Amino acid sequence: MSNKEYNYGLCALKLWMAFEVVYLHTGGSFSIWMITAVPVFMMLSFFLSTDGIYKDLTKRMKRLVFPYIAWSLINYGILGVMGLTVAPHLRPTIRGFFSQLICGTADLDSNQMWFLNNLILLSLMMYGLYRLAGRKFALIIFMILGCFCIIYEKLGWDLAVQGYVQNKDRLWMFAGLITLPEMIPFAAMGLFLCETGVLIFLKKWRYLSLALAIVLFIRYRSIPHVITRGGWLYGGLEHIIVAALLVAIFYLLPLEKLPEAVLHFIKFLGRYTMGIFLCHIIVKQLYEILLSDSPHLLHGIPEAVTVFSLSWLICAILDALIPKWGKRLVT
Repeated sequence: MSNKEYNYGLCALKLWMAFEVVYLHTGGSFSIWMITAVPVFMMLSFFLSTDGIYKDLTKRMKRLVFPYIAWSLINYGILGVMGLTVAPHLRPTIRGFFSQLICGTADLDSNQMWFLNNLILLSLMMYGLYRLAGRKFALIIFMILGCFCIIYEKLGWDLAVQGYVQNKDRLWMFAGLITLPEMIPFAAMGLFLCETGVLIFLKKWRYLSLALAIVLFIRYRSIPHVITRGGWLYGGLEHIIVAALLVAIFYLLPLEKLPEAVLHFIKFLGRYTMGIFLCHIIVKQLYEILLSDSPHLLHGIPEAVTVFSLSWLICAILDALIPKWGKRLVT
């Protein structure tokens, strides 16, 4: 089912989750929102883009592969130069560069690229299932695969594999691929929400559905704190429930009733969430070096707000100065 209608609630949700990612990486206080941000992004990526993947995989790949390669080079290049000049703890290696490029995992502080790496691989997997089995059976197979991944996590095999890979120097460069089994259930849920049209159906009883989703979210929102098992923090059925409820709540929020100026502002701010995700590590490192003598401005909310704002500004500048390629880098 198509999800072409622009939803301001989901735009606001992506903006908020992008801030939570930045807040996590700038040493913010651990919260449910931090560990829900990545699941929400993965879920939305497939909820909003399933039609595009099936109809034009090439366009989808161009949209993902170009910024993946470009930001891998930019991140590694800038952080590497910083390591050779003002930040000795950032030491680039050839092995780390290829690890960054192939698996999204680097020996520098730019490991956020694993998400885009997983997104590319899962898009290819979903398209392959679609071509082999058709749209209906692709959904069924992907959902079954998601269930197997949840069992895999419940048995603790994901943590065992993670520990094994991280303790083997030769396998370290493949660490970014360990997250795939944890991301498959979120992608499967996004695909399910898109193909079944559940949220569109719930919108017919919007306020009742919204009230029910909020009640369920309040009921289940503490689960990840109780059942967090370490590791990458994204494994487990509880995270799927909380992320899906959050997506439903924001999808059903009647934000389109707000004044036109407010809606334009939300859309304007939410334009660069992907770019913020990809460039904020560089901004964070530069910020911490420049303000190393002002500890009260480091870590937590002050640093998160500054890094988020500067990252958004950089994305806007790239989009404005390089209309075609800049847009591909940040949107």
